[in-house]
Amino acid sequence: GHGAANQQVAGVQTELAAAFGNPPRFLPFLALHEFEAWMFADPNVVSVHFGSPAIAARLAAEVPNPGGPEAINHGPTSHPSVRLVKHCPSYKKASDGPTVLAKIGIATIRERCPHFAGWLARLEALVQDVHLMRLAPQAQLQELILRFMQVYAHAQNEHRVLTEDVKFLTDVDREAVLAGQRRVVTAFADAIAALRPDLRGLHKPLAMLLLGTINWTFTWLREGGALTHATLAPLVVQLFLGGLPAVQQG
Repeated sequence: GHGAANQQVAGVQTELAAAFGNPPRFLPFLALHEFEAWMFADPNVVSVHFGSPAIAARLAAEVPNPGGPEAINHGPTSHPSVRLVKHCPSYKKASDGPTVLAKIGIATIRERCPHFAGWLARLEALVQDVHLMRLAPQAQLQELILRFMQVYAHAQNEHRVLTEDVKFLTDVDREAVLAGQRRVVTAFADAIAALRPDLRGLHKPLAMLLLGTINWTFTWLREGGALTHATLAPLVVQLFLGGLPAVQQG
C-alpha cells in the first residue's frame, strides 16, 4: 500500500543515514521501485506516445488510489515496468522511457509522485541550509560541494531525468526546472564571488564548470568501484580550490 511503500523507503533512508552517524552532508535518497512508476503519472501521454487510446484507461487502473504511481506494487511479476510492458509490448526502456517522461513533464511527475518531489525539494533546500550556516566563504563553498556530491550518490535515475530530458519539456515545465537550476548556479556563483571577489565576470562560468564536474560523475562513477561519492567529494573540493597540486591521495 501507499503508506507501507513510503514508510519502507523512508525507513531505509533513515537507517542508511544513521549507519554513517547522520552527517548533515549525507542525504540518502532511494527511488520507490523504478523510474517506470513515474510514467503512470499521466497515462494519457503514454497512450498518445504508443498510438493506442485504450492504453490510458488500462494504465490508470494500475495506479492505486490512494497512493499514486509510486505505490504500484514492486513484486517480481507486478512491478511498474512489467505492468507497462503488459499494456505496451513494444516499450523499450532506453528510448521510450526518457522520451515519455519528458513528454509527461517534471511538474506533473512532481505533483503525482511525492517521494520524487521530496528529493527535488531537498536539493533546493540544500542551498538555503548552507546559507543559514553563516560559514566563511571557503567553508561555505566546500559545504555546497560536499552536500551536492552526497545527494547525487543515490539519485542516478532522477538526475538523468533532470540532465537529459529538460529539452523535451513544455515551455512551462522547462521554465520551472531551469528556474531551479538557476537558483543553484547563483548560489554557487555567489559562494565563489565571496571567496574571490576579484574574479569579476567569471563567477558564473566558474560555478558552471564546478557543477559540471559534480553533475556528470553519475555517467562514469560505478557502484562497488574503488571510488565512491563520499571519497570523491573531498577531491572535487581540493581540485577546485587549489588545483592539481592540492589534491591529496587518501
